[in-house]
Amino acid sequence: MIKLCKHVKEDGVSCGSPAVRGERYCCHHLRYKGYALRTWRVRDPQRWRLRLLPLASLSAIQTNLDRVARAEAAGHVTPRTAGLMRYGLHLAASNLRFIESRNIAVGRGNKGGPNGGATPPKKPTTSDLE
Repeated sequence: MIKLCKHVKEDGVSCGSPAVRGERYCCHHLRYKGYALRTWRVRDPQRWRLRLLPLASLSAIQTNLDRVARAEAAGHVTPRTAGLMRYGLHLAASNLRFIESRNIAVGRGNKGGPNGGATPPKKPTTSDLE
């Protein structure tokens, strides 16, 4: 038994040509459908672009993680690419936390000690108690 092309024309009639061995369509419609897929793949990256914020703060990194997750869910980014981007953002967050903790330890981060550079509370004296 010969399999026929499964393409349905605009008027609703099947193509009727013999299908290529192992495929569902004739050679013409395989080429036609392949052309549509190839052109869609070429146009899609130019039309859509993932815009990430500079990695200057933890909130920017969190926003970028959200954008990567949305791009992966929409199918704009492959799961492998999204995983690599998440890994890079994780490293950036780790490095940023290390730099911030180092600045705090040196005294440059929050202007001083544990109370953020505010003046230490006064010790009560006997004159304050009266």
